[in-house]
Amino acid sequence: MPTIVELLGEDYSVFGQSFHEFKQDEVRHRVFYDRTYDTEYPDVKRYDGMQGGANIYYKYEYDGNLGAIQYQYDNELHEIFPMVDSYY
Repeated sequence: MPTIVELLGEDYSVFGQSFHEFKQDEVRHRVFYDRTYDTEYPDVKRYDGMQGGANIYYKYEYDGNLGAIQYQYDNELHEIFPMVDSYY
């Protein structure tokens, strides 16, 4: 959010640090949620009342670059969060 506000030419300080302020070697903590379907979990209703679509989130937390998240993704190192409803 701060980077978007910065690019609009507005004061972004209330939103935190802009992407442009991170140093190349600075370690950042990131979280990635992957919405998916898993047969081990119950179906959830979609926005239109129908069953189906995604029913869980895989949560990946990592420090580092693309290689760090790729390693976790490839080795299924994630937390699972069941959905209660789904837009998709």
